[in-house]
Amino acid sequence: MSRSRDPLERSASTRRGLLAAIGCLPLAGCTELWSRSSPSINGDRLAAIVDDTDVPTVDHEYPLPVSDDHVEASVQQVGELIESIPQPIDTETIPNEAVRERIERRRERASEDLEAAPDEPTSRDLLERLRNAHGSGAEAAGIWEAVDDEQTRDDVSESVADLRTARLEFDQEWEYHVGDDPLEAVFTYADTSRLTDEAFEEITAVTDIDEPVESLAVGEMAAHREKGRVALEDAVHVYSRYVDSLEETDTTVIAEAAETLEAELSGEWWMLQPEYDAHELVDRDIDPDSTSASVLANVRWDLRGERRGAPSIDFEPARYVQYAHGALLALDGFERVRARIDGGDSIEIDDADDVDAYRIEAIDGIKSLLEEDSRPLERQTAFDLTARFDQPDRSLRSAAGESIDSESVTYPVAQYCWFAGMAEATPEVVDTVYEALEA
Repeated sequence: MSRSRDPLERSASTRRGLLAAIGCLPLAGCTELWSRSSPSINGDRLAAIVDDTDVPTVDHEYPLPVSDDHVEASVQQVGELIESIPQPIDTETIPNEAVRERIERRRERASEDLEAAPDEPTSRDLLERLRNAHGSGAEAAGIWEAVDDEQTRDDVSESVADLRTARLEFDQEWEYHVGDDPLEAVFTYADTSRLTDEAFEEITAVTDIDEPVESLAVGEMAAHREKGRVALEDAVHVYSRYVDSLEETDTTVIAEAAETLEAELSGEWWMLQPEYDAHELVDRDIDPDSTSASVLANVRWDLRGERRGAPSIDFEPARYVQYAHGALLALDGFERVRARIDGGDSIEIDDADDVDAYRIEAIDGIKSLLEEDSRPLERQTAFDLTARFDQPDRSLRSAAGESIDSESVTYPVAQYCWFAGMAEATPEVVDTVYEALEA
Protein backbone atom coordinates (compact mmCIF):
# COMPACT_ATOMS: atom_id res chain seq x y z
CA MET A 1 0.00 0.00 0.00
CA SER A 2 1.31 3.45 -0.87
CA ARG A 3 1.65 5.77 2.08
CA SER A 4 2.14 8.91 -0.01
CA ARG A 5 -0.54 11.16 -1.38
CA ASP A 6 -0.14 14.39 -3.35
CA PRO A 7 -1.12 17.20 -0.96
CA LEU A 8 -1.15 19.77 -3.75
CA GLU A 9 -4.46 18.38 -4.93
CA ARG A 10 -6.17 20.05 -2.00
CA SER A 11 -6.63 23.77 -1.26
CA ALA A 12 -5.95 25.50 2.04
CA SER A 13 -8.70 26.60 4.40
CA THR A 14 -9.29 29.49 6.78
CA ARG A 15 -10.10 27.15 9.69
CA ARG A 16 -6.47 26.13 10.23
CA GLY A 17 -6.13 27.84 13.59
CA LEU A 18 -9.25 26.26 15.05
CA LEU A 19 -8.37 22.71 14.04
CA ALA A 20 -4.80 23.13 15.22
CA ALA A 21 -6.15 24.17 18.61
CA ILE A 22 -8.53 21.22 18.65
CA GLY A 23 -5.56 18.95 18.02
CA CYS A 24 -4.13 20.11 21.34
CA LEU A 25 -7.13 19.04 23.44
CA PRO A 26 -6.31 15.59 24.82
CA LEU A 27 -8.24 15.69 28.08
CA ALA A 28 -11.90 15.37 28.90
CA GLY A 29 -13.52 18.69 29.67
CA CYS A 30 -11.43 20.87 27.29
CA THR A 31 -14.36 21.80 25.08
CA GLU A 32 -14.64 25.57 25.13
CA LEU A 33 -14.12 25.82 21.37
CA TRP A 34 -16.96 23.44 20.64
CA SER A 35 -20.70 23.91 20.32
CA ARG A 36 -22.58 22.74 23.40
CA SER A 37 -25.16 20.96 21.24
CA SER A 38 -23.32 17.63 21.12
CA PRO A 39 -24.68 14.72 23.22
CA SER A 40 -23.72 14.29 26.86
CA ILE A 41 -22.22 10.99 28.02
CA ASN A 42 -22.29 9.51 31.50
CA GLY A 43 -18.75 9.82 32.82
CA ASP A 44 -19.06 6.75 35.04
CA ARG A 45 -19.92 4.67 31.98
CA LEU A 46 -16.86 6.06 30.17
CA ALA A 47 -14.62 5.22 33.12
CA ALA A 48 -16.07 1.69 33.25
CA ILE A 49 -15.15 1.08 29.60
CA VAL A 50 -11.50 0.73 30.54
CA ASP A 51 -12.29 -2.17 32.87
CA ASP A 52 -14.89 -3.79 30.59
CA THR A 53 -12.29 -5.06 28.12
CA ASP A 54 -8.69 -5.58 29.19
CA VAL A 55 -5.80 -4.62 26.94
CA PRO A 56 -3.80 -7.79 26.14
CA THR A 57 -0.72 -8.43 28.24
CA VAL A 58 2.37 -8.79 26.08
CA ASP A 59 5.81 -9.53 27.52
CA HIS A 60 9.02 -8.13 26.08
CA GLU A 61 11.97 -10.42 26.77
CA TYR A 62 15.63 -10.04 25.94
CA PRO A 63 16.57 -12.36 23.04
CA LEU A 64 18.84 -14.21 25.46
CA PRO A 65 17.71 -14.34 29.12
CA VAL A 66 20.23 -13.02 31.62
CA SER A 67 22.37 -15.56 33.44
CA ASP A 68 21.55 -16.86 36.90
CA ASP A 69 24.99 -15.74 38.10
CA HIS A 70 24.28 -12.15 37.07
CA VAL A 71 20.95 -12.12 38.86
CA GLU A 72 22.33 -13.78 41.99
CA ALA A 73 25.17 -11.26 42.20
CA SER A 74 22.70 -8.38 41.91
CA VAL A 75 20.45 -9.84 44.61
CA GLN A 76 23.42 -10.33 46.93
CA GLN A 77 24.53 -6.72 46.45
CA VAL A 78 21.10 -5.40 47.40
CA GLY A 79 21.08 -7.65 50.46
CA GLU A 80 24.44 -6.27 51.55
CA LEU A 81 23.15 -2.70 51.23
CA ILE A 82 20.13 -3.51 53.40
CA GLU A 83 22.22 -5.34 55.99
CA SER A 84 24.67 -2.44 56.29
CA ILE A 85 22.00 -0.38 58.07
CA PRO A 86 21.65 -1.11 61.80
CA GLN A 87 18.28 -2.11 63.22
CA PRO A 88 16.42 -0.66 64.93
CA ILE A 89 17.23 3.01 64.36
CA ASP A 90 16.01 4.94 67.39
CA THR A 91 15.82 8.60 68.31
CA GLU A 92 19.11 8.39 70.13
CA THR A 93 20.90 7.10 67.04
CA ILE A 94 19.22 9.58 64.64
CA PRO A 95 17.30 12.38 66.39
CA ASN A 96 15.99 13.81 63.10
CA GLU A 97 12.62 12.16 62.46
CA ALA A 98 12.59 12.93 58.72
CA VAL A 99 15.97 11.27 58.27
CA ARG A 100 14.93 8.22 60.30
CA GLU A 101 11.73 7.81 58.30
CA ARG A 102 13.54 8.16 54.98
CA ILE A 103 15.97 5.40 55.88
CA GLU A 104 13.16 3.09 56.99
CA ARG A 105 11.04 3.75 53.90
CA ARG A 106 13.90 3.16 51.49
CA ARG A 107 15.08 0.05 53.32
CA GLU A 108 11.53 -1.31 53.27
CA ARG A 109 11.11 -0.51 49.57
CA ALA A 110 14.39 -2.22 48.72
CA SER A 111 13.27 -5.33 50.60
CA GLU A 112 9.89 -5.32 48.84
CA ASP A 113 11.46 -5.00 45.39
CA LEU A 114 13.92 -7.75 46.22
CA GLU A 115 11.10 -10.04 47.31
CA ALA A 116 8.98 -9.25 44.23
CA ALA A 117 11.79 -9.63 41.68
CA PRO A 118 11.50 -13.42 41.17
CA ASP A 119 7.84 -13.00 40.19
CA GLU A 120 8.59 -10.66 37.27
CA PRO A 121 7.52 -12.23 33.95
CA THR A 122 10.73 -11.52 32.00
CA SER A 123 14.45 -11.01 32.54
CA ARG A 124 13.97 -7.42 31.39
CA ASP A 125 11.39 -6.74 34.10
CA LEU A 126 13.48 -8.62 36.66
CA LEU A 127 16.55 -6.47 36.07
CA GLU A 128 14.49 -3.29 36.20
CA ARG A 129 13.00 -4.33 39.53
CA LEU A 130 16.46 -5.12 40.88
CA ARG A 131 17.81 -1.75 39.73
CA ASN A 132 15.04 -0.10 41.71
CA ALA A 133 15.96 -2.22 44.72
CA HIS A 134 19.60 -1.16 44.33
CA GLY A 135 18.56 2.49 44.26
CA SER A 136 16.42 2.28 47.39
CA GLY A 137 18.98 0.21 49.27
CA ALA A 138 21.82 2.54 48.30
CA GLU A 139 19.84 5.59 49.39
CA ALA A 140 19.13 4.13 52.81
CA ALA A 141 22.73 2.99 53.23
CA GLY A 142 24.05 6.32 51.95
CA ILE A 143 22.00 8.28 54.47
CA TRP A 144 23.25 6.08 57.28
CA GLU A 145 26.87 6.46 56.18
CA ALA A 146 26.46 10.24 56.10
CA VAL A 147 24.95 10.22 59.60
CA ASP A 148 27.84 8.02 60.74
CA ASP A 149 30.35 10.44 59.14
CA GLU A 150 31.57 7.80 56.70
CA GLN A 151 30.52 9.55 53.45
CA THR A 152 30.02 13.11 52.21
CA ARG A 153 28.60 14.74 49.08
CA ASP A 154 32.12 15.22 47.75
CA ASP A 155 32.92 11.55 48.33
CA VAL A 156 29.95 10.46 46.20
CA SER A 157 30.62 13.04 43.48
CA GLU A 158 34.25 11.99 43.17
CA SER A 159 33.38 8.29 43.08
CA VAL A 160 31.39 8.52 39.84
CA ALA A 161 34.46 9.38 37.74
CA ASP A 162 35.27 5.68 37.32
CA LEU A 163 31.69 5.00 36.19
CA ARG A 164 31.90 7.70 33.53
CA THR A 165 35.14 6.17 32.28
CA ALA A 166 33.68 2.65 32.24
CA ARG A 167 30.65 3.79 30.26
CA LEU A 168 32.82 5.61 27.72
CA GLU A 169 35.05 2.55 27.30
CA PHE A 170 32.01 0.33 26.74
CA ASP A 171 30.67 2.72 24.10
CA GLN A 172 34.02 2.69 22.31
CA GLU A 173 34.23 -1.12 22.30
CA TRP A 174 30.69 -1.56 20.99
CA GLU A 175 30.24 -3.16 17.54
CA TYR A 176 26.98 -4.19 15.88
CA HIS A 177 27.65 -7.89 15.35
CA VAL A 178 24.80 -9.74 13.62
CA GLY A 179 24.36 -13.50 13.40
CA ASP A 180 21.65 -15.54 11.70
CA ASP A 181 18.81 -13.42 13.07
CA PRO A 182 19.21 -9.68 12.32
CA LEU A 183 16.02 -8.77 14.19
CA GLU A 184 17.32 -10.45 17.34
CA ALA A 185 20.41 -8.27 17.03
CA VAL A 186 18.31 -5.12 16.65
CA PHE A 187 16.34 -5.94 19.80
CA THR A 188 19.51 -6.68 21.78
CA TYR A 189 21.43 -3.59 20.76
CA ALA A 190 18.45 -1.27 21.14
CA ASP A 191 17.81 -2.60 24.65
CA THR A 192 21.50 -2.32 25.50
CA SER A 193 21.60 1.24 24.21
CA ARG A 194 18.66 2.17 26.44
CA LEU A 195 20.46 0.71 29.43
CA THR A 196 23.59 2.76 28.71
CA ASP A 197 21.39 5.85 28.36
CA GLU A 198 19.84 5.05 31.73
CA ALA A 199 23.31 4.67 33.21
CA PHE A 200 24.33 8.05 31.80
CA GLU A 201 21.20 9.76 33.16
CA GLU A 202 21.70 8.31 36.63
CA ILE A 203 25.41 9.15 36.74
CA THR A 204 24.70 12.69 35.56
CA ALA A 205 21.99 13.11 38.20
CA VAL A 206 24.48 12.47 41.02
CA THR A 207 25.67 16.08 40.95
CA ASP A 208 22.20 17.59 40.42
CA ILE A 209 20.82 16.95 43.92
CA ASP A 210 19.53 20.06 45.66
CA GLU A 211 18.75 18.76 49.14
CA PRO A 212 19.73 21.01 52.07
CA VAL A 213 19.99 18.18 54.62
CA GLU A 214 23.45 16.69 54.16
CA SER A 215 22.57 13.09 54.98
CA LEU A 216 19.50 13.06 52.71
CA ALA A 217 21.52 14.61 49.88
CA VAL A 218 24.20 11.96 50.25
CA GLY A 219 21.52 9.27 50.19
CA GLU A 220 19.94 10.55 46.97
CA MET A 221 23.34 10.91 45.32
CA ALA A 222 24.29 7.38 46.36
CA ALA A 223 21.02 6.06 44.90
CA HIS A 224 21.73 7.63 41.49
CA ARG A 225 25.30 6.39 41.55
CA GLU A 226 24.20 2.84 42.37
CA LYS A 227 21.44 2.73 39.76
CA GLY A 228 23.86 4.07 37.16
CA ARG A 229 26.45 1.46 38.07
CA VAL A 230 23.95 -1.39 37.90
CA ALA A 231 22.40 -0.17 34.63
CA LEU A 232 25.85 -0.19 33.07
CA GLU A 233 26.55 -3.68 34.43
CA ASP A 234 23.23 -4.88 32.99
CA ALA A 235 24.05 -3.31 29.61
CA VAL A 236 27.45 -4.99 29.46
CA HIS A 237 25.90 -8.32 30.44
CA VAL A 238 23.09 -8.21 27.86
CA TYR A 239 25.51 -7.15 25.12
CA SER A 240 28.25 -9.65 25.99
CA ARG A 241 25.86 -12.55 26.43
CA TYR A 242 24.46 -11.97 22.94
CA VAL A 243 27.76 -11.34 21.16
CA ASP A 244 29.43 -14.33 22.85
CA SER A 245 26.62 -16.57 21.56
CA LEU A 246 27.40 -15.77 17.91
CA GLU A 247 29.63 -17.86 15.69
CA GLU A 248 29.85 -16.01 12.38
CA THR A 249 28.94 -12.33 12.39
CA ASP A 250 28.45 -9.38 10.06
CA THR A 251 28.86 -5.82 11.34
CA THR A 252 27.23 -4.01 8.37
CA VAL A 253 23.69 -5.43 8.35
CA ILE A 254 22.04 -3.08 10.84
CA ALA A 255 23.64 0.08 9.46
CA GLU A 256 22.56 -0.82 5.93
CA ALA A 257 19.02 -1.62 7.10
CA ALA A 258 18.84 1.73 8.88
CA GLU A 259 19.83 3.53 5.68
CA THR A 260 17.20 1.62 3.70
CA LEU A 261 14.48 2.50 6.19
CA GLU A 262 15.60 6.13 6.30
CA ALA A 263 15.04 6.28 2.54
CA GLU A 264 11.67 4.57 3.00
CA LEU A 265 10.61 7.32 5.41
CA SER A 266 11.80 10.15 3.19
CA GLY A 267 8.88 12.28 2.03
CA GLU A 268 6.30 10.31 4.01
CA TRP A 269 5.34 13.15 6.35
CA TRP A 270 3.36 15.21 3.81
CA MET A 271 0.24 15.33 5.98
CA LEU A 272 2.07 17.49 8.53
CA GLN A 273 2.42 20.42 6.15
CA PRO A 274 0.74 23.37 7.93
CA GLU A 275 -1.09 24.69 4.87
CA TYR A 276 -3.45 21.72 4.83
CA ASP A 277 -6.26 21.39 7.34
CA ALA A 278 -7.41 18.01 8.61
CA HIS A 279 -10.66 17.89 6.63
CA GLU A 280 -8.66 18.48 3.43
CA LEU A 281 -6.75 15.23 3.89
CA VAL A 282 -9.64 13.28 2.36
CA ASP A 283 -11.00 13.60 -1.17
CA ARG A 284 -14.66 13.68 -0.21
CA ASP A 285 -16.23 16.70 1.44
CA ILE A 286 -16.54 16.46 5.22
CA ASP A 287 -17.60 19.10 7.71
CA PRO A 288 -14.51 20.78 9.20
CA ASP A 289 -16.29 20.67 12.58
CA SER A 290 -17.19 16.98 12.33
CA THR A 291 -15.87 14.28 14.63
CA SER A 292 -14.15 12.69 11.62
CA ALA A 293 -12.22 15.89 10.91
CA SER A 294 -11.30 16.23 14.57
CA VAL A 295 -10.06 12.62 14.67
CA LEU A 296 -7.80 13.32 11.69
CA ALA A 297 -6.57 16.53 13.35
CA ASN A 298 -5.75 14.72 16.60
CA VAL A 299 -3.90 11.86 14.94
CA ARG A 300 -1.98 14.28 12.75
CA TRP A 301 -1.01 16.23 15.87
CA ASP A 302 0.37 13.07 17.47
CA LEU A 303 2.29 12.24 14.30
CA ARG A 304 4.43 15.30 14.98
CA GLY A 305 5.69 13.59 18.10
CA GLU A 306 6.43 10.41 16.15
CA ARG A 307 8.60 12.38 13.76
CA ARG A 308 10.65 14.06 16.47
CA GLY A 309 13.42 12.38 18.38
CA ALA A 310 14.84 10.08 15.71
CA PRO A 311 18.05 8.42 16.98
CA SER A 312 21.29 9.05 15.11
CA ILE A 313 21.47 6.69 12.17
CA ASP A 314 25.28 6.81 12.37
CA PHE A 315 25.71 6.25 16.11
CA GLU A 316 22.60 4.21 16.98
CA PRO A 317 21.53 2.27 13.88
CA ALA A 318 19.72 -0.43 15.87
CA ARG A 319 17.56 2.12 17.64
CA TYR A 320 17.01 3.87 14.32
CA VAL A 321 15.65 0.63 12.87
CA GLN A 322 13.22 0.43 15.80
CA TYR A 323 12.35 4.10 15.37
CA ALA A 324 11.71 3.62 11.64
CA HIS A 325 9.50 0.63 12.37
CA GLY A 326 7.43 2.73 14.77
CA ALA A 327 7.33 5.73 12.43
CA LEU A 328 6.21 3.66 9.44
CA LEU A 329 3.59 2.04 11.64
CA ALA A 330 2.30 5.43 12.82
CA LEU A 331 2.17 6.75 9.25
CA ASP A 332 0.42 3.69 7.87
CA GLY A 333 -1.97 3.72 10.82
CA PHE A 334 -2.84 7.32 9.98
CA GLU A 335 -3.36 6.34 6.35
CA ARG A 336 -5.78 3.60 7.43
CA VAL A 337 -7.79 6.15 9.42
CA ARG A 338 -7.71 8.63 6.55
CA ALA A 339 -8.78 6.00 4.01
CA ARG A 340 -11.53 4.81 6.33
CA ILE A 341 -13.03 8.29 6.50
CA ASP A 342 -12.38 8.96 2.82
CA GLY A 343 -14.27 5.77 2.00
CA GLY A 344 -17.40 7.07 3.69
CA ASP A 345 -17.07 5.60 7.19
CA SER A 346 -17.79 8.68 9.29
CA ILE A 347 -16.61 8.47 12.88
CA GLU A 348 -19.45 9.32 15.24
CA ILE A 349 -19.65 9.56 19.04
CA ASP A 350 -23.22 9.57 20.29
CA ASP A 351 -22.79 7.61 23.50
CA ALA A 352 -20.38 5.55 25.60
CA ASP A 353 -21.11 2.46 23.53
CA ASP A 354 -19.54 4.17 20.51
CA VAL A 355 -16.38 4.89 22.48
CA ASP A 356 -16.34 1.30 23.73
CA ALA A 357 -16.69 -0.03 20.18
CA TYR A 358 -13.70 1.95 18.89
CA ARG A 359 -11.59 0.80 21.84
CA ILE A 360 -12.57 -2.84 21.35
CA GLU A 361 -11.72 -2.56 17.66
CA ALA A 362 -8.20 -1.49 18.59
CA ILE A 363 -7.85 -4.29 21.15
CA ASP A 364 -9.06 -6.88 18.65
CA GLY A 365 -6.46 -5.58 16.19
CA ILE A 366 -3.71 -6.14 18.75
CA LYS A 367 -4.99 -9.62 19.54
CA SER A 368 -4.68 -10.50 15.85
CA LEU A 369 -0.94 -9.85 16.16
CA LEU A 370 -0.60 -12.40 18.95
CA GLU A 371 -1.83 -15.49 17.13
CA GLU A 372 0.24 -18.65 17.19
CA ASP A 373 1.91 -18.02 13.83
CA SER A 374 2.76 -14.38 14.58
CA ARG A 375 6.27 -13.23 13.74
CA PRO A 376 8.53 -11.80 16.48
CA LEU A 377 8.27 -8.23 15.20
CA GLU A 378 4.48 -8.51 15.10
CA ARG A 379 4.50 -9.51 18.75
CA GLN A 380 6.87 -6.64 19.51
CA THR A 381 4.46 -4.30 17.73
CA ALA A 382 1.63 -5.62 19.89
CA PHE A 383 3.76 -4.89 22.97
CA ASP A 384 4.39 -1.33 21.76
CA LEU A 385 0.71 -0.74 20.97
CA THR A 386 -0.51 -1.94 24.36
CA ALA A 387 1.75 0.65 26.02
CA ARG A 388 -0.02 3.40 24.07
CA PHE A 389 -3.37 2.72 25.74
CA ASP A 390 -2.34 4.38 28.99
CA GLN A 391 -3.04 7.97 27.94
CA PRO A 392 -6.49 7.57 26.33
CA ASP A 393 -7.55 5.13 29.05
CA ARG A 394 -6.56 7.63 31.75
CA SER A 395 -8.61 10.24 29.93
CA LEU A 396 -11.69 8.00 30.13
CA ARG A 397 -11.09 7.19 33.79
CA SER A 398 -10.87 10.90 34.59
CA ALA A 399 -14.49 11.30 33.43
CA ALA A 400 -15.86 9.39 36.44
CA GLY A 401 -18.55 11.30 38.29
CA GLU A 402 -19.05 13.82 35.49
CA SER A 403 -21.48 14.40 32.64
CA ILE A 404 -19.19 14.66 29.63
CA ASP A 405 -19.81 16.43 26.34
CA SER A 406 -19.25 13.85 23.61
CA GLU A 407 -16.76 16.11 21.85
CA SER A 408 -14.52 15.83 24.91
CA VAL A 409 -13.78 12.19 24.15
CA THR A 410 -12.73 12.83 20.55
CA TYR A 411 -9.07 12.54 21.49
CA PRO A 412 -9.24 9.05 23.07
CA VAL A 413 -11.46 7.88 20.21
CA ALA A 414 -8.91 9.25 17.72
CA GLN A 415 -6.21 7.29 19.56
CA TYR A 416 -8.21 4.05 19.48
CA CYS A 417 -8.94 4.47 15.76
CA TRP A 418 -5.24 5.10 15.15
CA PHE A 419 -4.21 2.05 17.18
CA ALA A 420 -6.63 -0.08 15.16
CA GLY A 421 -5.13 1.33 11.97
CA MET A 422 -1.61 0.57 13.17
CA ALA A 423 -2.56 -2.99 14.07
CA GLU A 424 -4.06 -3.46 10.61
CA ALA A 425 -0.94 -1.99 8.98
CA THR A 426 1.48 -4.12 11.02
CA PRO A 427 1.98 -7.08 8.63
CA GLU A 428 2.98 -4.79 5.74
CA VAL A 429 5.25 -2.64 7.90
CA VAL A 430 6.87 -5.75 9.36
CA ASP A 431 7.49 -7.00 5.82
CA THR A 432 9.24 -3.71 5.04
CA VAL A 433 11.51 -3.98 8.09
CA TYR A 434 12.36 -7.64 7.45
CA GLU A 435 13.19 -6.87 3.82
CA ALA A 436 15.54 -4.08 4.92
CA LEU A 437 17.30 -6.39 7.39
CA GLU A 438 17.60 -9.26 4.93
CA ALA A 439 18.67 -7.24 1.88
